[in-house]
Amino acid sequence: MTLRSVRFLLMALGLAVVVAGCSDPEQRAAKYIDSGMQYLAQGQYEKARVEFKNAGRIKPTDPEIRYRLALVDEAQGNLRAAFVGFREAENQNPRFRPALLKLAEYYMAGERYGEVEKRLAIVAEDAPDDPGLHAIRAALHLRRGEHSAAEAEARAALAKDPGQPGAIAVLTGLYTATDQPEKAVDILEEGIRRHPRDISLLQLRVTLYRKLDDVDKAAAAYDALFALRPNDAGLRAELGRMLVAAKRPDQAEKALRDGVAAQPGNPQMKSQLIAFLNEVRGTPAAEAQVRAFIKAEPDNNAYSFWLAEIRLRQGDVDGAVATLDEVISRQRTEPGGLAAKAMLAQINLGRGDRETAERLIAEVLARAPTNPEALYMRASLAFEKGDTQSTVTDIRTILRDNPRAAKVYQLLAEALLQQGRLDLAIETLSQFLELDPGNRVAKVRLAQLHHINGDTNRALAMLAAVTEAEPDFAVAWETRARIAIETKNWQSAEAALARLASIEGQARLARYLHGEVLANTGKTDEAAKVFTEVIDADPNDPIAERAVIALVPAMKKLGRTDEATKYLDGLDLTNPAALTVLAEAHASRGRLDRAAATVDKAIAQSPARPEPYVLRARLYITEKQRIPAVDILRRGIAAAPADLHMPMMLADLYSQMDRVSDAIALYENVLQRNPSLDIAANNMAQLIADHQYADPAALEKARRVAERFIQAQNPLFQDTLAWVYVRQGQYEQALPILARVTATANLPRQIHYHYGKALALAGDKAAARKQLELAVRDGRPYPGLEDARQLLGTL
Repeated sequence: MTLRSVRFLLMALGLAVVVAGCSDPEQRAAKYIDSGMQYLAQGQYEKARVEFKNAGRIKPTDPEIRYRLALVDEAQGNLRAAFVGFREAENQNPRFRPALLKLAEYYMAGERYGEVEKRLAIVAEDAPDDPGLHAIRAALHLRRGEHSAAEAEARAALAKDPGQPGAIAVLTGLYTATDQPEKAVDILEEGIRRHPRDISLLQLRVTLYRKLDDVDKAAAAYDALFALRPNDAGLRAELGRMLVAAKRPDQAEKALRDGVAAQPGNPQMKSQLIAFLNEVRGTPAAEAQVRAFIKAEPDNNAYSFWLAEIRLRQGDVDGAVATLDEVISRQRTEPGGLAAKAMLAQINLGRGDRETAERLIAEVLARAPTNPEALYMRASLAFEKGDTQSTVTDIRTILRDNPRAAKVYQLLAEALLQQGRLDLAIETLSQFLELDPGNRVAKVRLAQLHHINGDTNRALAMLAAVTEAEPDFAVAWETRARIAIETKNWQSAEAALARLASIEGQARLARYLHGEVLANTGKTDEAAKVFTEVIDADPNDPIAERAVIALVPAMKKLGRTDEATKYLDGLDLTNPAALTVLAEAHASRGRLDRAAATVDKAIAQSPARPEPYVLRARLYITEKQRIPAVDILRRGIAAAPADLHMPMMLADLYSQMDRVSDAIALYENVLQRNPSLDIAANNMAQLIADHQYADPAALEKARRVAERFIQAQNPLFQDTLAWVYVRQGQYEQALPILARVTATANLPRQIHYHYGKALALAGDKAAARKQLELAVRDGRPYPGLEDARQLLGTL
């Protein structure tokens, strides 16, 4: 556990002291708390948890107890549970100071400074001299670059508590940032003298000496950490990497071997050693060490997997397969054999042999339904097919058994995003970053999601932190530029693009984005010239693809579409996306044959994207060639199975061709993959109610799908639900919905037919006649028009 985590607990102890004259239950609770604190300080976390829970049974509404349980979660590395616990303590008492200070720290880490200030304001009202308050204020000032204020607050904290770890950390960071290394070292060493077991300060010492390029002192700082965290293989790996970078491979190897010797049962220590040997000493040395481990523990299959991974990195796929086959021959249906099959499935996926991979995954899951590797691969395959619901189900199965399985969170976030569940996607990616806080790609992706969700300031703050930590991370600069363009902050956009252009290999991308700035600031002619310049450099690469997509609307705006198509026709484009844009331009000018020939050239390359197939189908439909349109859409669905536009378009085409069962089957498949797609639910239920109303099972399926629309704002969706109710004879449920819907102006005539039919069946002939007269007024066809006319004739 980090003793840093204990410090606020110790500061808050006075709040929980049992006053004289307490009842016996209060004394028992105090005894449990005291015992729990001792266990917590000793690192016996589960025993501490039991004691605090015992106290909680006696005093279930005491925020201090919930706070201490959260400290246990924090010490065990479960930061999410800790955060929830601190929030619960705050809910029990909104002025409970230790929880407020802890939450301020967490919100600070998440760069949610408004939440930090809100809690500090409450603490300041109750305890303006609290050292923790001053320390967090100091950290907030330091984050904002307000150095004088940061130092003043940190000194105020130390005046009240000379060993306040947070204040010491702030001053260390401040002196480092202002190029005062001696003062940084002095203040930090003094803090560690006062708190020799504070993990956060010990880690800061490592960071400081590494920043100062003092390898010997950094290595000694790691040794101090190892004494408190002997099982932390990650720390050993950090030390090894530092020593390798300092060209001290022998010291690095010794450090890693010392870790193995100190923790012989820790597989991560051995794995770190193997990785080092493979990278620094070469594959033969790594293989020799693995074989030594195998000789010492012949029944441990993990070593065989390491050997297979080494061979894969070496490009020896056949050697890796042979190693795994050997494990399978020994343990065909035992855990080791199943794990080997899962790894073989991954190899076959890499080879492009999807059929074999799927067979192996199925074999593993038939024996071990919760095997995490097989579930992850099945989830990945489902995602590629657009079956996001199966992806979510499999990933959640993995997380149920192992909530710290970091690699699965990113896939889950993307699946949730595809389902339109943006808030959950953000929450999932945030959970991943709790487990892997240094993952820069995930940080940028989370920033992108915050921007999509409307929290652009937070997105930009996150991106600024990434680019500050890694100034040459191009994706972060590109994202900063794109957000600035979207928000019309042209100065910030150009500043980000200037930085992007300075990074090796990014000048052309920056030039294209500069064209976007020009296009969005009314300088269309200049933008077109920039896009042309980018395209000319390499017409078929991904950056040129974006430039082509941008050039056509720019030239159209200038009234020069024909000039654009002539230019692009002369480039001999092969990029499917660029060809599709060119075909669209031809179609917009009425050159349908030329458009068809161009998009056929795109489709000939079997692109795994929907746009060319959709355009070709539209061209066929324009020419009233429905059968070829169906064929090209089916081909597109096979090429890009994750796309939803093509099956929706095909289902609509089937319904126009009276192939109702085929259309319903397509909508049902789409909903299986993406249950939140309301338009698919609406269309499927509508078709059933219009054409399969004699089938009670089909109607019941339609009802289950359509009842999501009970509170819908869209009157068409509400009408669909009501129409299903009508077909089921549930007029009492249908009539109030239809009454609300028909109060809206300019509705399709079909809705008046639905309401009129419901009223007639319910016996209200006068009201039914009024609705049916509206339903047949203009005579435009729709499903049920003839029935409306006949029914009106009977009233």
